[in-house]
Amino acid sequence: MTFCTHCGTQIEPNASFCSTCLCILNKTETTVSSAQKSKKKSKKGLIFALIGVCVAVLFAVILFFCLGDSADPKRATPEAAIKSYCTAIFQAEVARDANVIECCIPKTLQEKYPEETEECITKSIKHLHDYPELSKEFGKNSTVTVEMTEFEPWSSDELFDFNACLGISGLLATEGGTARFRYTVIGTKKMDTDSDRLDMVKIDGEWYPADNELLEEFLYILEDNGERE
Repeated sequence: MTFCTHCGTQIEPNASFCSTCLCILNKTETTVSSAQKSKKKSKKGLIFALIGVCVAVLFAVILFFCLGDSADPKRATPEAAIKSYCTAIFQAEVARDANVIECCIPKTLQEKYPEETEECITKSIKHLHDYPELSKEFGKNSTVTVEMTEFEPWSSDELFDFNACLGISGLLATEGGTARFRYTVIGTKKMDTDSDRLDMVKIDGEWYPADNELLEEFLYILEDNGERE
């Protein structure tokens, strides 16, 4: 079986020209055997297979770097965590309670100690209700903007002191520091801007306020219940 070297059409063995492209054929020079064509196809198949493997590897690398850091964007950096915390404080009471808890107690601890988390929430909600509902003061749908002006990393001794308390939970902070920031609250009733500072710690890849009542209460409950790793 032979094929036209110009268009690849299968031709009769004794044909003198191609019925498709009308090219005059020279059997000894321009016809290609089926074995040769099969060899060319196998080479093309190998090339496509290699390309497929390369694309798959590239996709896997991209996926790894995109998903490798599973930190919540709201707590991926000290500035993002501070903004989430400040926004939660200025929300209406029901939303504030849920979001402040989320900002203060690492989700790993909430999942590991669900009963202690529930007890902490029950006790701490009372403390939260002692604070004024700031959304009433500024108006509904108040917006909060935060600009971190300085971040001073903790020394190894400062980090060690914090972990001495946190260690009862089975987790350790990998970084810590003092953040200074400016915040602006804009509501339908009024606007306010001020400066403040917060000690921040990185726990399980996410940032949280270090000196918050909820986390302190949670650790006290763990200690009272004898939960030690």
